Amino acid sequence: AQLASLSALSFGAAQIVAISELGVRAYTRWAAHTTLGQTQTVLRPLVEEPGDGSTKVLDQARALSLFDAHNGLPGLPLDFDLLHYNVLLVLSEATRFDQTSLAEGGPRTTPKLAKFAKRGAFSFSRAYSPSSGTFQSVAGIFGMSYPSFLNLEIWQKAWQGRFRDVGPTPAELFAQAGYETFWIGHNKASCFAQTVLGFDRGFRTTKLLSKEESGRPTADALIAKAAMRELRGLSGDKKFFGWVFFDSPHSGYEKHYPKMPAKRALDLYRQEVRYMDEQLGKLLRELDKLGRLEDTIVIYSADHGEEFRDHGGRYHKATVYTEVTHVPLVIWVPGMKGQVLARPTSNAYVLPWLFQRGSPAMRSASMHRLRRDVGPMLERTSGAVVTELLGPDRMLTSLIYDTRKFNYDFHSRLHQAFRIDRDPKEQRDLFERDAALSKQAIERMSAYRAVRGDRHAFKLRPDKKDPRIRTDALSDSRAEAGLARPRPRSGAGI
Repeated sequence: AQLASLSALSFGAAQIVAISELGVRAYTRWAAHTTLGQTQTVLRPLVEEPGDGSTKVLDQARALSLFDAHNGLPGLPLDFDLLHYNVLLVLSEATRFDQTSLAEGGPRTTPKLAKFAKRGAFSFSRAYSPSSGTFQSVAGIFGMSYPSFLNLEIWQKAWQGRFRDVGPTPAELFAQAGYETFWIGHNKASCFAQTVLGFDRGFRTTKLLSKEESGRPTADALIAKAAMRELRGLSGDKKFFGWVFFDSPHSGYEKHYPKMPAKRALDLYRQEVRYMDEQLGKLLRELDKLGRLEDTIVIYSADHGEEFRDHGGRYHKATVYTEVTHVPLVIWVPGMKGQVLARPTSNAYVLPWLFQRGSPAMRSASMHRLRRDVGPMLERTSGAVVTELLGPDRMLTSLIYDTRKFNYDFHSRLHQAFRIDRDPKEQRDLFERDAALSKQAIERMSAYRAVRGDRHAFKLRPDKKDPRIRTDALSDSRAEAGLARPRPRSGAGI
């Protein structure tokens, strides 16, 4: 009865719609950020806004022009041909940019990566992930689009589901071009076997750690060794596309170095970043030793960042603030002189950027996304980098610009506006404090929502629960025996 009373109270309060001075309908702030307020997501399920059909497919020249103007990536030489190179994509878990040595004043956690960047790679100080959770972020990178535009089946938890997009995956495109393709990485909490599905298409070789191996402190060392064995076994004249996915620095963090601080969670997190960097260094050294660095494009990034009470929470997959979306991005292109680039970009832009100089199938697949998805979004939002979090209980979006960042909560209809040139950690919300900035936030987010309304393809499946949780019958038998119902370990989700 008390629960029903609280739910009714929440539902009634959530229906009290505030009319701001700017005329924007928004639920009260507490309705977006409290447990009681969030019950509205159960009682008032979100229905994706329909579009009005105004988002047209752009012609090729217009789409390319917009992408070149706003992608934040360097121009490739006129004679560049992707098919002359191998491609090695390396991702690490939950690595936020400001906790790497690439950040100005950052900790000495990634000396190997910093050395690699100084050797001649491009280093991006303003790169963002498509989402704040692994499933949706990797979908954005592989799908070369925004998560909401892709055919994703999202289960009860935003970080669980299946990538169902019918377009060819990067691995399939490389395989069609005659490349050897391999995926070597972690399988944290059996995620890629049970809760994050659909990314194995096109990989001729898939070697993921077992559940037990993924839980060891040495998981990244095992991944690096497996990747190096794979590289050594490749034919010297056969091109390859490889995806290596490191386990660290995901929670729970392990202690690796006795001489490094280890008192706080952040200290252990930094140890994990350092350990991942050490294994990355071994992988790059092996690539160099094999003589493959001079014909291999190396892309290193992270799937998302991590929060340490920056906005009151921990871990990731709950917000779209900078700490969970601003990630490192380093790209080595043989023969090109790298530099540090500070314009906003997305790691989801990297593959369509390269594919424009690839096989006919690669050009066609990337052009489809640029004409239909990315180009129209860039046009309507004046070049925003987009990051999203989709789920039954959280539906959030950020639009990122050189000096501004606009956030929007679909459930509460809450707008936020930040001047990230002055407030990079998003601590001072200027919405309704700065009239001009607030007006721009409303206009840009309205443009985003209009394009998304015309293009969204994801499906929410809140009825589909975590398959790793035991059946109700077994849970009931455990309860009768006086045993607690099993739950996933805190922080286990990716």
